[in-house]
Amino acid sequence: KLQFLYFIGATKAMKIPSLVLLAVCSAKGETVRLAGGFDLPLGDEVWLGWSNSTPPSGNPFPISKDIIGWEYANGSNPSYGGADTWYPTWAADDNLYTPWTDGHVGSVSSGSGSGSSPTYESTTGMATVKGNDPFNLNVTDVHTFQSSTWPYRGRYPCGSLSVNGTWFYGTYFLANPNATTVFPDGSTKTVGPNPGPNCGNWCVQGPAVSFRSSVDNGKTWTEPRLRSKGIKDNLFGETAFNNERVKFGAPHFIDFGKNMEHSPDGMAYIVGHGSSNRSNVQAWMLGDQVYIARVIPTVSNINDVEKWEFYGGSEAGWVKGDISAARPIVEWDRNMGVVTMSYHPAIKKYVLCISTATNYPSMRGEFDTYFLESSSLTEGWSLFQYNRAFGPEAYFVHHPSKFMAASLDSAGRYNLFLS
Repeated sequence: KLQFLYFIGATKAMKIPSLVLLAVCSAKGETVRLAGGFDLPLGDEVWLGWSNSTPPSGNPFPISKDIIGWEYANGSNPSYGGADTWYPTWAADDNLYTPWTDGHVGSVSSGSGSGSSPTYESTTGMATVKGNDPFNLNVTDVHTFQSSTWPYRGRYPCGSLSVNGTWFYGTYFLANPNATTVFPDGSTKTVGPNPGPNCGNWCVQGPAVSFRSSVDNGKTWTEPRLRSKGIKDNLFGETAFNNERVKFGAPHFIDFGKNMEHSPDGMAYIVGHGSSNRSNVQAWMLGDQVYIARVIPTVSNINDVEKWEFYGGSEAGWVKGDISAARPIVEWDRNMGVVTMSYHPAIKKYVLCISTATNYPSMRGEFDTYFLESSSLTEGWSLFQYNRAFGPEAYFVHHPSKFMAASLDSAGRYNLFLS
C-alpha cells in the first residue's frame, strides 16, 4: 500500500539526549505548514520511538550529532491502494506522479514478474496523486504499461522524476537463482548461480533497464527498450549473468522537492544499491554498497550512458560515461539494500533511507530500515536511526518532499511523513 507514517525528527536544537519521548508532542495545539502548503494541525498524537533501534554489530558509521532520531505518531497512518512500489515525484503542476505494481489500485491490477511465461511479458502501473492533505489524497489516472522482462524474470518500477513537464519512469530487472533464459537462437543460459543460502524471493538483483518518458503526465509513453536484445543491453551495460554484480540495482532519483527546485546544479541524481562481492547475495533488498550518478534530465540524455556522470570518489570526482569508475558513497557488508535519498531544506540535510534483510539473506518476513544524514551528497554520512524489523516488513521507504515541514515547529522539532 501507499502508506504515510507521520513522524517527527528530534534535532540537535531540542537539546535532549534521547528520542524516547512517550508523551504528546509539546507543540500540541499549533499547526505545521508542509512544503506543499497544507497546514497540518497537531492534536493529541502520542509520539513513540521504534521499539528496537539498536544497530547490529559492525556499524561502520559515526552516530549523528545533528539529528537525534525519529519519533512516530501512533496510529496516524493514512493509506491508499492495494499495491506496492510507490515512488511519488512532485511535479511543477503540484501533483504527485508515481509508479506502483504487484497489486491493484481500484479496478486496475499490475504484476511485474513474468514467471515462466515464454513471452516474458509483465506490467508496471502508474497513477496521479492529487491533493495537499496527506490524510485526504485522491489517487487517479490509474494505468498500466506492458514491457518484457527478458532476459530476466521480473521488471519492476524504480526511479520516478517529473521535471519541466516530462515524467521519467525507470525499470530494473530481477531474477531468481538458476532461472533459465531462452535466447533467440534456441540456446539457453541460467542467470545464476548465486551464492547460497537461497534468499527466498527475487535473489538476483539485475541492472537498470531504461527510463521511459511521457510529456502528457503518463497518458502516453516513449520506451526505448520494450525488450532488451542481450544480457548487457540496458541503461549502463551491467549484467547479473554469470554471478556478476551490478552497481545501480533499483536506482531512485534523489527527491529535491517540487520540480527539482533544490537540485544544487540543475542535474538529476540517482542512488542505487550495489555490490562488488560475488560471495554475497545481491537481491532486490540486499547489497553491500550505495552508488550515485547524475545527468542533465532531458529525453535525449536520460538513456545515453555517455551523458551520465558517476561519482568516482573524492580524488576522481565525477567521471563522465564510465560506470567502471563509480565508487560507493557508503558501504556496509551484507547490510545494505534498496536506497532512497531526499533533501530536507528545513534542516539543510540529505537523508538516505536504506532497507535490508533483518536475517541475512532472507528476503521474506522482516526487514530493517535505517537512516543516514549528511550535509553533502557524497560524503560525511552519519547514522541517526536504526529500526530493526521495521513495520515489521517495511520496504521501498522514502520521504516525499511534498509532505515535509517547511520549517521546525515551536519546540524545535521537524515534522514530516515517511512513505
